[in-house]
Amino acid sequence: PTPHITATAINITNDPKLSAIQDDPRSPHLLVLSAKTESALEKNTDSLIAYLSSHPKVPFADVVYTLQAGRNRLQARRILLCHNREDAISALSTRDPKRIINSVHNSQTTHQRPVAFLFPGLGERPVHHIQQLYKEESAFRETVDRCCVFLQNQLGLDLSELFSAQALHSASPHSTHSASGHVDSSEQLMRNLSHLLGRGGAAVEQQDWQQYKQTELAQPVMFILEYALARLLMQWGLRPQALLGYSLGEYVAACLAGVFSLEDALTLVTCRAQLIQQQVPGVMLAVALSEELIQPYLSAQVSLAVINAPSTCVLSGTASAIAQVEQQLQQQEIAHRRVETTHAFHSVLLEPVQAPLTELVRTMTLHAPQIPYLSNVTGDWITAEQATDPTYWAAHMCQTVRFADDVTHLLENMHYALLEVGPGLALSSFVKQHPACTREHTASVFVTLPAPKSGEQSRYASLLTTLGKLWLAGVPVQWQGLYTHEQRSYVPLYNYAFERQRHWFTTQQSSPQRQTSATKKSDIADWFSLPLWKQAIPPEKTLVEQSLQQKACWLLLTDGDTAGSWLVQALQAHNQDVITVHAGTSWMQHSAQAYQLRPTVRADYQALFQSLREQGKMPQHIVHLWTVEPRTFSHDLEEQDKLLQYSFYSLCALAQALSDAGEELCSLSIISTQIHDVLGHETLCPTKASLIGASKVIAQEYAHLTCRVIDLDSQELANGRSDAWQDQLLREIVLPNAQEMLIALRSGRRWLPSHEPLHLPAQSTTTLRQQGVYLITGGLGGIGLAVAHYLAQNVQARLVLLGRHGLPARRQWPHILQDTSQEQVKTVQQIHHILRMEEAGSEVLVLQADVANEAQMHTAIQQATRQFGPIQGVFHAAGMPGAGLLQFKTPEQAAAVLRPKVQGTLVLERIFDAHSAELDFLVLFSSVTAMIGGAGQVDYSAANAFLGAYAQSRHHKSYKVLAIDWSEWQWNAWEEGLAGYGDMADLLRENRKRFGLSFEEGIEALVRILSSTHSRIIVSTQDFQQVLALGDVLTVSSIFQQKLLQQSTNVVRRPELENSYVAPRNELERQIAALWARLLHIEQVGIHDNFFELGGNSLLGGELMTQTRKLVNVADLPAYVLFEAPSVGAMAQYLNQHNQNEPDAKANKTRERGDRRRESIKQRGRETRRAR
Repeated sequence: PTPHITATAINITNDPKLSAIQDDPRSPHLLVLSAKTESALEKNTDSLIAYLSSHPKVPFADVVYTLQAGRNRLQARRILLCHNREDAISALSTRDPKRIINSVHNSQTTHQRPVAFLFPGLGERPVHHIQQLYKEESAFRETVDRCCVFLQNQLGLDLSELFSAQALHSASPHSTHSASGHVDSSEQLMRNLSHLLGRGGAAVEQQDWQQYKQTELAQPVMFILEYALARLLMQWGLRPQALLGYSLGEYVAACLAGVFSLEDALTLVTCRAQLIQQQVPGVMLAVALSEELIQPYLSAQVSLAVINAPSTCVLSGTASAIAQVEQQLQQQEIAHRRVETTHAFHSVLLEPVQAPLTELVRTMTLHAPQIPYLSNVTGDWITAEQATDPTYWAAHMCQTVRFADDVTHLLENMHYALLEVGPGLALSSFVKQHPACTREHTASVFVTLPAPKSGEQSRYASLLTTLGKLWLAGVPVQWQGLYTHEQRSYVPLYNYAFERQRHWFTTQQSSPQRQTSATKKSDIADWFSLPLWKQAIPPEKTLVEQSLQQKACWLLLTDGDTAGSWLVQALQAHNQDVITVHAGTSWMQHSAQAYQLRPTVRADYQALFQSLREQGKMPQHIVHLWTVEPRTFSHDLEEQDKLLQYSFYSLCALAQALSDAGEELCSLSIISTQIHDVLGHETLCPTKASLIGASKVIAQEYAHLTCRVIDLDSQELANGRSDAWQDQLLREIVLPNAQEMLIALRSGRRWLPSHEPLHLPAQSTTTLRQQGVYLITGGLGGIGLAVAHYLAQNVQARLVLLGRHGLPARRQWPHILQDTSQEQVKTVQQIHHILRMEEAGSEVLVLQADVANEAQMHTAIQQATRQFGPIQGVFHAAGMPGAGLLQFKTPEQAAAVLRPKVQGTLVLERIFDAHSAELDFLVLFSSVTAMIGGAGQVDYSAANAFLGAYAQSRHHKSYKVLAIDWSEWQWNAWEEGLAGYGDMADLLRENRKRFGLSFEEGIEALVRILSSTHSRIIVSTQDFQQVLALGDVLTVSSIFQQKLLQQSTNVVRRPELENSYVAPRNELERQIAALWARLLHIEQVGIHDNFFELGGNSLLGGELMTQTRKLVNVADLPAYVLFEAPSVGAMAQYLNQHNQNEPDAKANKTRERGDRRRESIKQRGRETRRAR
């Protein structure tokens, strides 16, 4: 069994003093902290204070970044907006209640809380928002510039003055007047009737701003502000699941949803505003009446423009008609007030604009919305037909804005966090006044740019505060998006406060007197447990329906199987964007929604994601269904190799390519059958179980992926019992729970894996035969030799020790035993073991054979049978350790690890099925990595998952088949399994020493297991539930953090290499060299220095390539490039060539897609003719 980390935590207490790096000049910063409990949160806060005080050279911005992006969000949360290190220490030390915001959740139900964006119309004057954001946020500035350039070049509208420093500073930053043109998000309509009807005080308007009060300028400016702000928030990882725009804001929503391109939206908004500017002036009046009670005041000249709330409406009409209404309202003492505006929006006075606006929209290409949004016209979720109908947009300008109805629908989903994206907080106020807005809803309403007051924080600070509040509420944030144009680094911080339970073991240097609650169980009888299943409550169906209202892109890997075909129809029926991928012999795009690829070829998946990215359809959900169809399992090697291609290898290639395409959040659901025997009588296909190990490790190595394996009942699929699984399956994939990675659906019931302790006392008798004949694969390894020693000493067995390398002929042994050279140490030790076995009365035959090579195994078994007679028991202990992260792993490397356990077991079955009359048992040496995974162990974990399923599927055999999931042994032959862990390898060795099984303990456990009747048993010297729990949190990210903790406190000199140091020659090489030096903690890196010779490994390599992608702004930089270009100079050359070839590559891809489409059409034509 390979090394794994057990339930003790690594607690490093050395103080890293990193070299000083220029701190981020941008301020303020958002500190985020979390812990399991409130008391642990207080301890973490104290630890952070101590760390900041004792590490003044560590860049404060990197500390902030590490807390944001490098740590999990737990139930107790805290945020603080601070300016610098000293400010943070001060505020945290006093627990300043005016600045620190806390939140506590009883569960993780809000871990992936959806957010809805609300877009105001005109009203709140945007100049102060534009001024600060344009200056401080480059992403916001780039979007604004793009819009302004387009309007200048295409429509002759010059807004550049507005964004210039002179124009911005000439406008009063604290003016409270609303921009003329619309009431939509006026501060006059807030909180209560007095605020609804206007705010006190009249600030003096600056003349330079007056021109932007005109509708023809105010509307494009507000659209640009809200669109650019939304794009900024989306870059920060806030992905809206629903949209609601108020009047003009609906155009922003439609543009973000993909109905309009940005250029078409700008054209439409600007031309619409110009057409409105040409109409006769009008007046708008806010009235404190409901839609029903306001009807008597409507006429041919007075229209109902807006329904803001059930008791708040806005009228629109001519000046004389509105004046008459005002007199009536005054006499009846009904609260009302004019709204500053230039025209009568949403009234019959704008009907002359409808025809030219309709014609303009007809010239544009409209698309069905990709994000659900609410219609002002209907007060309900917009349909694709409405959004793509040009007459809808003309009607939108004249008809009533049914905002209150829209809010009603939005509040039906209790899980939405509502974010007002734009200046002011009018829409948030309307939502909070709505009768359907509960206390829970009110706490989930947030604003981005509230009107500034004297002495208040900047716009950027306001945005950061809102981002922090959303994080507190459970909305996922992609923190790396805040630093797109910066280069931040993870730094080693304090350890997590575990509430007096130590879960990491400490190094001897840092804590000589270690005390830990995780201990090795003293009684071997308590080391065992059985894998079982327990029933669980399914996800709420109402939550599924609500979630499916949020349109998303789904990628389904299916070959027309029953479950896949139904899922496609079910998701499309819920207006989801579904793309299907079929397995084939080449890559091919059949249409925008259908592809074909080779299941094991990473390049095909890369081409797929490149195509999807170009269409703006990168999936949020992927469903793998290539193993869902029931199969008859056989020991045919060729058939099982093919099944591995559709299961294990396809999943690995998919994960690799998805990471190559960029780290975007995505859920991966693997739907299969015949993996688990839940009910005790099911037919299994063990090869499919490789998906379990692969998915477990993928989730640990890729932070942006959540994985789960859902096992359906093969009989229900075969018998057409769709009612038993369809509803359940849809619930599982729509509402993924990252905590539940294995799920089985049986007869309408939901099952989750569990483990039951098994007490196995010492046995007074043995099931082993005296002088029995036993085959041990991997017989010359440490564990194999330990088993052989026991059999020799206790039953004087006749032993067949099988290994890939064998031993020299016996006549050479005397000479070899005299050889003291280092090369012969291992061989000498093996010979001594065999001689001691023979001294104990055993006969030993050492054979060389590859257990996965059927011809070699036949020859070996025949030789053993001729010498000893029929084999009566097999201990299959052969195996190879997994090493290296999946992102850097080739199929050939993975195949070498799978081979002895998967193909080797199948070969043993083929041979002994023909000669099983004397065979008592086949014992398979598996590992707990089958259930807990482990970074770098994707192939080893998958191979052991196969062994467990195989043993459970072979209860009908004439001989006993047993799989033992071992925790690690103290034997150190698995050093290769530590590759990629870097300095953490020492900690893993210490862990193995403390909790691993000695040979004596392992053999004692084996003897007890042989006397049991179970087909699969887990062996763990600790509480196995703790081991499982730690496996869930022990990710590549956490390992990387622990590695940082152990790095030298000082930057070291460049090591002696074969090549001389050559300094970087250009800016790109200097940037790459600086990045390498920072990650490796080396003083200087030359352009010819090899990354791996400098001390790099796959763990650091993954982080290096991620940061390189960000450094040079390249989306597709696969991790394997590091092996092709392992030096700074080679990497720079690769990147330069990549940039030069990109235009040609895009052109070639366009031609290739055209060729593929034409070939696809021809192929379908040929198939049609053959069918006829």
